[in-house]
Amino acid sequence: MTARGAAIAAVVLRLCRPAPSEGETRPEFLARVSVIGEGVNEAAREVPWRFGRRAMVAAVLVIFEGESRFDLEVHAGRRRGDHGRAICLGSVHASKLAPDWAELGGTDAGATFRCARAVARNLRAKAWECLPKDAIGPGDMMGWIFEGYGRGHCAPPGEQAAARGRAWAALVGDGRWRK
Repeated sequence: MTARGAAIAAVVLRLCRPAPSEGETRPEFLARVSVIGEGVNEAAREVPWRFGRRAMVAAVLVIFEGESRFDLEVHAGRRRGDHGRAICLGSVHASKLAPDWAELGGTDAGATFRCARAVARNLRAKAWECLPKDAIGPGDMMGWIFEGYGRGHCAPPGEQAAARGRAWAALVGDGRWRK
C-alpha cells in the first residue's frame, strides 16, 4: 500500500466513521478500507480535477459515505440501489462515464478503483455542467456538484447535497492529512 493510500484509509476510518458490516470481522474491514484508500488514491491520480487531487479524494469519499456508508454488500456489488440500476460504493449508474459499469461491484482492488474512477469522472463532469457563476464558497460550490451527481442533472442543492458540501469542506480543511 502506498503512503497516500494509507493516509486516505485513515481518513475513512477517522472522519467518515464507517463500521464493519454485519458478518465482517474488524481485520477484514480494515483490509477492505485499505483497498478503498488505495482505489480512491489511484482514481484521483487518473482523473485530474481543476480543484486538485486532494479535493477529488475528499469528494469521492463523501460520495462513498453518503451513498453506501461503506457497506460490504454494496461494495461487493451484491446489493444495488435505485431499483438495481446503481452499483458499488458510489451508486454509479451505467453511462458513458462508466463504460465498465458491470465490473464496478467488488471488494477487490480493481473493482474498487473502477468504482472510484467512475465517481471521479462523474464529479468532474458535474463540476463543468452544474456550477453557477455565483456559487459562493467551496461548500456551496460542492453542493451544486453533489446535487448534480445525485440527480443526474443540474439543480440547486437540496439539504442532502448541501450537507455533503459541508462534509467535503470539512475533509478538505482538515490539516491532518496532506500530500
